Parts: sequence; C-alpha cells; structure tokens
Amino acid sequence: MNTDIELLDNTHSQGIVKTVFAPSAKTAVLYIIFFIITLTVLNRTPDVVAKYVGPVKAYFSSYIFGLVITVLIYFTLFLKCERIKSLNKFIPLTLSLLFVQSLSPPSSGAYLTLSSLLTQGNIIYFFIMVVIGPFVEEVAFRGCLFGSLCCLCKSFNGGIIVALLMTSLVFSVMHAQYDSISAYITEFVFSVILTTIRINTKSLIYPVLAHAALNAFAVLSLIVSVVL
Repeated sequence: MNTDIELLDNTHSQGIVKTVFAPSAKTAVLYIIFFIITLTVLNRTPDVVAKYVGPVKAYFSSYIFGLVITVLIYFTLFLKCERIKSLNKFIPLTLSLLFVQSLSPPSSGAYLTLSSLLTQGNIIYFFIMVVIGPFVEEVAFRGCLFGSLCCLCKSFNGGIIVALLMTSLVFSVMHAQYDSISAYITEFVFSVILTTIRINTKSLIYPVLAHAALNAFAVLSLIVSVVL
C-alpha cells in the first residue's frame, strides 16, 4: 500500500504535487519517535558511558549506537521509498556546500601542530565526522524530521518549503556547540542545501554523500591550515 500523500508545494506551477517525503500520519509519528530516540542516544550516551570507558570512547559509542538505530530506520522505513528522480543538481549543490564552508575557514589551526591535531581522540572524531555522522544525521534530520514536518505542513496546507525551513532551523539549533550567531546561520544554510538535495534526488543517500564531502572538506581545511 502506497503511504505517500499529496503535499501542497507553493513553488510548483500546478499547486499540488505528489511527494515521497510526506508519509501517512502513522508513519510520521514513527519518524518523530525515532528522531527523538536518535538524538537522545547521541546526547545522553556519552554522559552515561564516560564513567566506564572515558570521554573519547563514550563519544564514539554514542555514534555507534546512533548508527545502529539509523541503519535499522533506513532499511525499515526509507529504503523502499528511495526514488532517485534527478542527479542534475547534486554536484552543483554539493559544490555550493563546500563554497559556504570555505567562507568559514578554521580558526584553531594557528594554535595547533600536526602531531597535536592527529591524536587518537581527534582521529576518532574525524572518522565520526566524515563516515558515521553524515549518515546518522541525514536519516534523523532529512529523513525522519523532514518527513514528519512534510506531513504536518500538509495538515494545515503548508508547503514543502515550510518543512525545509523548519528542518533547517531545528538542525541549526541542535548544533549547540557554537557560540556565535554566524555559525548557526551557516549551519542553517548547510541544512537548506542538504534538504534541497534530498528534494531533488528523492533519496537520502545523496544528502549523506554531500554531508560527508562537506565534513571531509572541513577536516582537510583544518589539517592544511596547521601544515601551512
């Protein structure tokens, strides 16, 4: 049974379009539940586990648990809905992510040496950033949160753009490690671009790849700033 619903898209010339992003209300509830579970695991696991294995392994464990959860979510709820519509905008949008990132060069490189940067803890952190984190965050935000917000927007005749903006706002706010408004604005822009990739490709895999490329670029930029 097809659970896709029609979603009012104010940018579409014909007004009403079918989308794979707005599930049934029942599925939307599951999306929200899994979104909350995933974020709870990522945020609370380090505090619980750190007393037994230390902060670095605790942080790594939180993303391993998050990865297990999001892999199950992806294969259960999203894989069957993967509909790669068009890849024409994937590369330009991904390049736009890297361009935005290049406007915010790493500021901590001047205070580091290569040996102090490439510690075991930092290497684990970089691995999470580039390999695990993008999948976990894209399934959670561009999959669960965006899908449930599409369903919510349908309920009051909102558009897919509203769901995109709401998802990006939550994504930005959830990155609470920042202490400047410009950093939150940058995260918001990142999310807008990643969600646009999700919309254009009808897939979660391509936002994951774009997110991984973004984080890899950030890591390489930091390393280059230290070396130079």
